[in-house]
Amino acid sequence: MLDRLKRFFGSPPGGNDATTVRARLLSRVLNVHVMVALSVAAFYPGDTAARRAVAAAAIGTIPMALLMRAIMHRGGARVASWTFLILLSIAIPSLSIYVSGSVALVSVSIFQMMLIVMAGLLLGGKEAIAFAALIVATNGVLFRVEGLGAPDRAAGLYAAWVLQVVFYIATAALLARAIALTEELFGLATREAADRLAAEAALRESMERYRLITAVSSDYTFSTDFRETQGLQLNWVAGAFEAITGFTFDEYVARGGWRAALHQDDVAQDARDLDTLRQNRPVASELRTVCKDGTFRWVRIYALPVWDEKSQKLSGIYGAVQDISARKAAEAEREALIRELEARNAELERFTYTVSQLSAASSATSSRPRSKDGWTRSGPTWTGSSSPRPRCISSSTISSSSRAWEGWPSRPKRCPSTRSSGTPSIEPTDGSPPSGWRSKWKASCRRSGSTATGWSRSCRT
Repeated sequence: MLDRLKRFFGSPPGGNDATTVRARLLSRVLNVHVMVALSVAAFYPGDTAARRAVAAAAIGTIPMALLMRAIMHRGGARVASWTFLILLSIAIPSLSIYVSGSVALVSVSIFQMMLIVMAGLLLGGKEAIAFAALIVATNGVLFRVEGLGAPDRAAGLYAAWVLQVVFYIATAALLARAIALTEELFGLATREAADRLAAEAALRESMERYRLITAVSSDYTFSTDFRETQGLQLNWVAGAFEAITGFTFDEYVARGGWRAALHQDDVAQDARDLDTLRQNRPVASELRTVCKDGTFRWVRIYALPVWDEKSQKLSGIYGAVQDISARKAAEAEREALIRELEARNAELERFTYTVSQLSAASSATSSRPRSKDGWTRSGPTWTGSSSPRPRCISSSTISSSSRAWEGWPSRPKRCPSTRSSGTPSIEPTDGSPPSGWRSKWKASCRRSGSTATGWSRSCRT
């Protein structure tokens, strides 16, 4: 119940447009009217018919004000404003006539001026002029009626009406102009506020995007002042500075800044880069910088000189630093792999060369003629020499040197215990069975080829 009362007597929700602002103003006017009406009904002096009439009129406007509030909450703020102003413009002159018998009173004029101003605030400049014209027309009718009832006052009533016309219309016109200027300024302020809010929203979005990017980026930017007497003085850093170096800005400056964080082998390169910047030329260089944990990181620095045109000297540096440690590690790993591959290729080449040399030596050895007991072998062929080839050998020699005659054109046979006279002492060199010994070869003996080796490889004793 209490919440409902708060919502009912509260201002309608909405933005800052003119319609919503006027609805809020109407809500406050209605609340003030209720309080004023209750005060008039309670504290109007005397105990006369006039007092009772005034109290009754004041109390009677309260339900009207509550009705206008209900209309306002339903979106009819403009209708409620017109209705409220018209009812008050009728009630006040009527009450004046009932109490004093005349409408030409200063209090009535002041109240009507207040209603015109209220019309301008609640409805706008043009509506204020229209409402002033309505009041002037109503007063003209009332003054005319009163003048007919009191002819001696007719001239004075007419003069009062003319003054009301001038003042009311002039007041409404000035109010309309003031309201127009106010609305123009209010519109301009509203647009500026909207633009500012949009700019702030865009700035917040940009800052958030920059924060997210720098949170995962391996880069940071910096600004440095340079004085010949003081050297480099770091102004600010932005981005992944702390992620790369491990230092906060204050820790980095207290430690000595950029120069103090350089690897000792890169100090000379940095000095050359500074000389280049002194010549008003940009620099891009790859250096090593020390981190808070004592390790070194490879970074690529891009530096642009800030040139003082008056003194023609370097006055500062703007730049960016990129962490390239991962790239350097990958390059080192690639170089190591390349060196390992080259070493293995060299080893493979040496092995191939050794194998080829061994193969050549083996071929030369197998193709070189070998001799045995006056017989010479050239490949698969054996030829006789001046020494006669033995026709046969003893069984002990064959059993003890079973491979002694391997490869001969025809293997010597086991010497028999007796043999016919006239038997040749050696076998023919053409591989055929010896003369006088053909009966000694088995019946299965056959010649397997045209070479001399065919007999020995196919026949046995």
